[in-house]
Amino acid sequence: MKPRIETCEGCGAKIQFEDPRVPGYIPKEVYSRRLSEGKEILCQRCFQIKYYSKLKHINFSSEIFMTQFREVVKGFSNILWVIDIFDFEGSFRREFSELFEDKNVIYIINKIDLLPKAITRKEIHDWVFKRIRSDQIYLVSAFKNLGIKSLFRRLKIVKDKILLVGCTNVGKSSLINRMCGTDITVSSYPNTTLNLIKAKPLGLDLDLYDTPGISFNDRFIDILSPSCQKKILPHRELSRKTFKAVTGRVYLLGALVQIRVKEVKTDKSIFQLFAPENVVIHDTKPERVKDLLKRQAGRFLVPPCKPKEISFDTLNWSKKSIIIKEGKEIVFPGIGWLTMKKGAAVFEIHIPGKLKIFVRDALINPKRRSKT
Repeated sequence: MKPRIETCEGCGAKIQFEDPRVPGYIPKEVYSRRLSEGKEILCQRCFQIKYYSKLKHINFSSEIFMTQFREVVKGFSNILWVIDIFDFEGSFRREFSELFEDKNVIYIINKIDLLPKAITRKEIHDWVFKRIRSDQIYLVSAFKNLGIKSLFRRLKIVKDKILLVGCTNVGKSSLINRMCGTDITVSSYPNTTLNLIKAKPLGLDLDLYDTPGISFNDRFIDILSPSCQKKILPHRELSRKTFKAVTGRVYLLGALVQIRVKEVKTDKSIFQLFAPENVVIHDTKPERVKDLLKRQAGRFLVPPCKPKEISFDTLNWSKKSIIIKEGKEIVFPGIGWLTMKKGAAVFEIHIPGKLKIFVRDALINPKRRSKT
C-alpha cells in the first residue's frame, strides 16, 4: 500500500471527497482502492483527461479563476482564443482581452457551421473584424473540420508554447481533439490550483496548453444544469422563425426570455428569432404568459429542461424596453437572438435579472439575398 497521498499526482490539487465540481475531487472508495493497490492517485478530472481525453470543467468562482488565470497568462507570449460565433457576446470577454494586450493573440471563431449556409465566410469575417480588428482571425468548425488546415498553416510559424483559452461551451475540447488526437497529458501550473492539459498538435513542433473553461454566470445557458446545457447546445444549423411584429404579442425563447411587442414603428415590421434546435420558440398572448410559465416551463417550454430545474416563483425578473431598427439585433447570450429584418419596433424584454442582453449590428444582414 502506498502512504496516504494528500494531493493529486497529476495537477497538485488537494485531494477532497465532497464536491465533484471543485478541484481535487476523487470518490472516496476509488481513492482507498487505488491507494491499497499502490496505483497513481489522480483526481477525477485528471483521470478523465489521462485515460479518456476528456476535460471536465471545474467550479471556480470567476474571481478565483481570474486571479489564477492571470498568473498562467504571464508565462505565455502566444494565445489561442476560442470564441463561439453563436455566442459571440458571451464568449468574447473584456475580462480576457484586457489580459492579452501585450500578447500575440490568434482568434479562433468556432461553430461557423451553425449559421445559415447562405452566409459567406467573407461576410462572417468582415462582421467579426469590425469587433476584433485583428489580422489573425480564423473561422473554423471543429465539429465539421472546417478551417483547421488554414489554422495549422498559421501555427507552423509559432516558435514558442501557446495557451488555449475560452469560456465554457465554446468547443475547446472538440478543437483539441481535432488538432491533437489523443496526445494529451496533465500539467499543473506553479502557484495555482489550475491544472492545464498539455497537447501537441499533429505534425507541429509546438506544445499547446489548455485552461479550464470559465463561466461568468451572466449568459442564459449558465443558469441551467450541465445536462440541460448539453441538451440545448446547437449541433446543426440554427433554427429560425419569422414573425410580423404585432403590438401586444409575446414571443418566448423557452421559459427564459419574454419578448413583448410594445409598439410597431413602421408598417410590415418583420423580425426573426434564431436559436438552437432544442430551444422552443413560441408566440402567445400576454394574458397567457404567466400560466404558460407555471405549467409548461421545463415541459413544452425548453429551456429549462425539467419542470423544477429553475424556481420561477423566486426568480428575480428584470425588464427593459429597446427600440430596434432594421439591421440591428438583440442578443440573448447562449440561447439565441432577434434580428430586425424590416421596419422598426419597440420590444419590452423580460429576463432573469442577473443575465445580460446586447444590441448589435446584425450578423445576418437583412439587405442581403438569402435562402429564407
